[in-house]
Amino acid sequence: MDGKEQPRLVQYRERLCYNEKKIRMGIAEVEDMADNCRKSRGGSVSDGLYGLGFIGALVYYLQQATSLWTGIIGIFKALVWPAFMVYELLTYLKM
Repeated sequence: MDGKEQPRLVQYRERLCYNEKKIRMGIAEVEDMADNCRKSRGGSVSDGLYGLGFIGALVYYLQQATSLWTGIIGIFKALVWPAFMVYELLTYLKM
């Protein structure tokens, strides 16, 4: 080997090591993302119940709407229907 081939070999090895580090970091990042996905899958029954309640409230309020603005207000009411329900329950129980 002459003097010109030696720096090329060193550059090749450095590039190979750099790519190997990138691959290892990539694998570690993918494993971290997989762990986060496993941990964050905490959907509960209450999420589905709220979704069904939202759809039901939306249908109800839109059927009762007589104008565009009452329909838009109905959409906002459908988003916060649990607050109305709790308020009515507490007034019924006189708390």
